[in-house]
Amino acid sequence: MDKYGNGFIRDRKNIKWASMMLTEHKQALKEWGESQDDLEPPDKSEEDLTEIAEQIARSINSELHFTYYRAKRSHHVTGMVKRFDQTTQALYIESNHKMVIIPVRDILSVEEE
Repeated sequence: MDKYGNGFIRDRKNIKWASMMLTEHKQALKEWGESQDDLEPPDKSEEDLTEIAEQIARSINSELHFTYYRAKRSHHVTGMVKRFDQTTQALYIESNHKMVIIPVRDILSVEEE
């Protein structure tokens, strides 16, 4: 029992050790903490890509919600598909009067709004 009558000790975790850490160690801990949220690049099969293409084709004139992979994170965008570039295999999506370019291989999911 601690002085508050609880069966546990109130711990300050890393705060109490921060004054004894080197700046290199603090930076390494920060980078390690950020890397815990990293995602692996999507590995899409031909069947998955076909399914995504069919879903986009079915709702070509309506808004879609895309979840895609970029820089080890997942991002979201809602908008209308304006065009598909065959050479780069990328979708051009207009969202809030801005053009967002998403490579097809990086799309994680597509949902109709």
